[in-house]
Amino acid sequence: MSSGSNVTGNISSPGDGSDYYTLTQIIIIAIVTAILSVTTVIGNIMVMISFKIDKQLQTISNYFLFR
Repeated sequence: MSSGSNVTGNISSPGDGSDYYTLTQIIIIAIVTAILSVTTVIGNIMVMISFKIDKQLQTISNYFLFR
């Protein structure tokens, strides 16, 4: 009986660098990420202020979500 094996591999070689982002794309991604981050922080601050000001929002379930 002969023992044979069939081994295949998926090997990728380092490319010529064409698969990286250009400087323009990096700047656009950074700007979009910064805008989304600032918008998220401002929105969360507005929710916290609303929670503190409006007594109707101060329920047990909202306290749980606030914490």
